[in-house]
Amino acid sequence: MPALARTIAASAIEAETPFDAPAIEAVVMRAFGPGRYAKTAERLREGRTPAVGFVARDGGAVVGSVRLWNITIGGAPALFLGPIAVDRASRSDGVGARLVEAAVEAARASGASGVLLVGDQGFFGRLGFA
Repeated sequence: MPALARTIAASAIEAETPFDAPAIEAVVMRAFGPGRYAKTAERLREGRTPAVGFVARDGGAVVGSVRLWNITIGGAPALFLGPIAVDRASRSDGVGARLVEAAVEAARASGASGVLLVGDQGFFGRLGFA
């Protein structure tokens, strides 16, 4: 088995739990730094509870996270994706894509009208976002 395939398989994608909150905060802070608090997207999430979130674990440690937040677009329930954060050592392992895929699957299952995000077109375009 190639090394990359072993690495991807080693990172399990799971629903986040309340116990994951400190580790998620640490991953997001390492990925975005304190400047994230100045972003408009952060204002939309501030003081709210995510609808659902997923973590990537490697050997039990949280190495990535993504969350979805309830929003309304044109009167229809939708979900706002973000932040998605992956530790630097796991960024080329496909962990981010697998986290986004889990979030999109959850959005479909919820019956949301769509998923809104603000992010890099190069990354998210490969995953089907426009």
